[in-house]
Amino acid sequence: MPRKKAIFYPRDKDSVPAFHGNASTQLDTGGVGAKYTIDPAKVANIVANDALIGPAVAAAEAAKDVAQEKNRIVDELYAQCKDAMMEVFTELNNKKDFLESDAELLGMRVFHEEPDWTTISPVIKRHQITDVAVEFYFEKGPSDGIIMFEAQILENTLPILSDEIQEVAHNDPVGLNLGAMSEVMRANHSPIRDTRKNRSNFPETRMYMFKCLLNDMPIGLPSPMYKVVVDFQPR
Repeated sequence: MPRKKAIFYPRDKDSVPAFHGNASTQLDTGGVGAKYTIDPAKVANIVANDALIGPAVAAAEAAKDVAQEKNRIVDELYAQCKDAMMEVFTELNNKKDFLESDAELLGMRVFHEEPDWTTISPVIKRHQITDVAVEFYFEKGPSDGIIMFEAQILENTLPILSDEIQEVAHNDPVGLNLGAMSEVMRANHSPIRDTRKNRSNFPETRMYMFKCLLNDMPIGLPSPMYKVVVDFQPR
């Protein structure tokens, strides 16, 4: 028998009234409890709990001077509600004929939206130049990792002023005449490091760009470009 999906119950207290109210209604007047022969006493207990939530929350809001005590009462009630509801949810989840459509009605499943892979772009959190590498720290999000590209620099019309990394928009090449992009490396975990030595004995200007990686293929939109001046002398 296929493994059942995990049961969802909200952790955020502000989400409990609406969630519990929906599940309570579906189990009672919605007929889900009767459909799966849940003990009517258990359903009645859940309905009774639900009737207490609104007044308890209202009392906590209205009595700010005694909020701590009121909140304690609400917290205890929420725990009571969760225990009773999770007992029934677990019983439902263990029934072979329990339909996922009914689980959706009760709100006891979490559904994750598929990312838009055409617009996803790497998030570069920070970057630095060490004695041996150019390092970019990134968030890969739902992707598998990122790909580092470097643009060939055909002409540099700006003097080299510092070794700091500079973020550059694609339509503003900062005095650089760029050629084709070439892949440097791929990384599944942050940071991604370029440890290549310079091509000459002088400081070298490089332009980096990144794309997300999924199933070993580049996807989505490119990151901004990063202008980097490095001084990794060849050995």
